Formats: sequence, C-alpha cells, structure tokens
Amino acid sequence: MVLLSKFELYYIAKLGSLIRLVLKNSREEFVSLKDELTCIGDYFELQSNFSQKFTYSIIVEPSIDKEEICIPPMFIQPFIENSIEHGIRGIENGDISVTLKINEIDKLIECEIIDNGVGYLKTAQSNNKGNTKNESYSGEILKERLQIYSKALNKKAKYTLGNLGNKRGTIVNIFLPYIYDL
Repeated sequence: MVLLSKFELYYIAKLGSLIRLVLKNSREEFVSLKDELTCIGDYFELQSNFSQKFTYSIIVEPSIDKEEICIPPMFIQPFIENSIEHGIRGIENGDISVTLKINEIDKLIECEIIDNGVGYLKTAQSNNKGNTKNESYSGEILKERLQIYSKALNKKAKYTLGNLGNKRGTIVNIFLPYIYDL
C-alpha cells in the first residue's frame, strides 16, 4: 500500500476538480467567467508546480461581474498552454500574465496574455524545423470556433498574437463574445 503526502493528495484532488470542470464546460456553449477563471487558475497552479516553476497573474477588470458574464469555454487555456510549453519553457523566472477587460461598445471580453518567453517569432521559426501539425490544427480549430460565434452573435470575435517589440515575450489578444447569464 502506498501512502500519499498531503501535498500529493491536494494536487490529485486539484487535478480531478480541473478535469470535472473541463468536461462540464465542454458541453456548454457559454460558461460563467467565474468557472472559466477557476479552470485557468487550477491549470496554472498545476503547471507551475509540476511542469516547471514560473509565476503567473490573472487580473480581471473590477467592473466585470464574473458570475453574470458568460463566455465560450476553452478559448483562453490553449494560449496559456502555448505560453508554458513554447514561450517560457526552459527559461528562468518565467512569468505569464492574463488580463481581462470588457469592451461594452463591441460587446466583447478582451483577454490579453503576455509571457516573458523567447517570443512568438523565435518559437515559430524553431517549429518550422519540426512538426507543427498539432499546433496549427489547434489554431485552426480555435479560428473556426471564433468564426462560428462571430457569425451567430454578429460580433468580431478573433485573436491576434505577436512579439513584444524589442523585449522578449509573446502577447496574445483574444476578443470573445459574451452574454449575460439569464
């Protein structure tokens, strides 16, 4: 019989909770921003303790009601995963920040993800030497999903990504449609 430490039990429970929430959210067209942020926070916590050490922050504009606003699920996490796996992998003092604000005029949630990694262009160049099918495939799926939401809700849902100018790092901006929980 193997006995697990409190630390191990905590992270097993955290992983189980994350998996349940991802499965629950994957069946929905829209989820509360609170649920999506819980998923992202749990994912960050697990990754920062097991894949490599890095710091992260999630900042939400105070005027956003996280329980009332609902967004399409699983758009933010893939970009965070890319920041961890391709941006800050192997660097010391990796840092990822996620900032969410509301654009009332266009009725979009704007999510900005910034990492201090090697940068998008350098990552893209090194990936061109290898197999990029999985990455381009996930990017295509996200683009297709955003087009569906754009058309259905008459919104300009999209994402952009690029380098942080002269500094190291990548910036991703995701523009997601939202609805109010009824």
